[in-house]
Amino acid sequence: KDQPPANWNQAKTINLDISGNGYGRDGIYMKVGEPTVLQIANTDKAERFFIDGDFFDSVAMAQVTVGSAKTDRPCISGVHIGPGKKAELRFVPMKAGIFYPEGNALWFLGVHQGSPGFIYVKG
Repeated sequence: KDQPPANWNQAKTINLDISGNGYGRDGIYMKVGEPTVLQIANTDKAERFFIDGDFFDSVAMAQVTVGSAKTDRPCISGVHIGPGKKAELRFVPMKAGIFYPEGNALWFLGVHQGSPGFIYVKG
């Protein structure tokens, strides 16, 4: 089933702060089919990450901007955000579920730090 083009001026905007103490909220809530703009600000002096391959596989990604670099329709599993920098992700969730992103680039080694909790996508 084809989706009409997303109206980004009417998209749901979610703001998220990253620091060494984790993320500024326990959970992120969104709905299948609802255009969403996720704005992530790294408020720390160290590099931070927002990683979840399962979540990013379940959305139709329209655009990712990190700092001044902008990419249309990327295929990603996460974003790296430098100290004091911001990222903006524009996407449409396509699959309901609960996802658990990681805040650490070493997640695959079992090093877990700064998890935002969960992303809940309602069907």
